[in-house]
Amino acid sequence: MDFIDGRSVEACWDELNQTERVDVVSQVASMITTLQSIPLPQQSPGPVGCESCSARGFWFTDMGTGPFRSTEELEAWFNRRLTISKQFNQAPDDVPPFQFDRLVLTHQDIAPRNLILGLDGTVHLIDWGDAGVYPEGLEFASLKTRSYTAPEFTDMLLEKVTQYEELAQQMEWIMFALTTGQYL
Repeated sequence: MDFIDGRSVEACWDELNQTERVDVVSQVASMITTLQSIPLPQQSPGPVGCESCSARGFWFTDMGTGPFRSTEELEAWFNRRLTISKQFNQAPDDVPPFQFDRLVLTHQDIAPRNLILGLDGTVHLIDWGDAGVYPEGLEFASLKTRSYTAPEFTDMLLEKVTQYEELAQQMEWIMFALTTGQYL
C-alpha cells in the first residue's frame, strides 16, 4: 500500500472550479473504461484471486452470496431476488430475468470519499474492498443507485460512461429482496 499525498475528492469538491471538476470526473470515467478492459484473471464472478470467497459489495447480502462458480450461478442468485421482489409486489411482473453477457473488473464503490486528488492533479481510486469480477454494467448501476451521496459528481460521471439503464433498473427492482426480503 502506498501513501498518496493529496485530499479526498469529497473534502475538496466544493473548492474545485468547473474545469477542475470536469477533469476529475474525466479521469474517473477513464479509470472505469480501463478497469473494464483489463483481461480477467478468472472467469467466475466474485473477488479477484479468491474464487472460493463470497461476493462482496452493495448488491450482495451476507446471506448466501456465493461463492459463484459461474455466471449462471450469479444470474440465478439475482433472479431469485427478482422473484422475491415480484412475489411481494415490489417489482413489476414483466421485469425480465437477469442475463449477464460479460464479466469485467468492477470497483463497486466509486464515490468522492474513495478518490484522492493528488497534489499533481492526478485522481487515485482507493478502497478496493468490494472490487471483483462482476457483470458489465454493475458499476453503472452502483453509481446510479447511490447517486444521492454525491449528486453533482455522480451525474457528471454518469454522462461520461457507458449507459446500462436496463440493468440499473433491474437492480433497483431487487432492492427489497436485498434488504427486508433477504430474511424471507
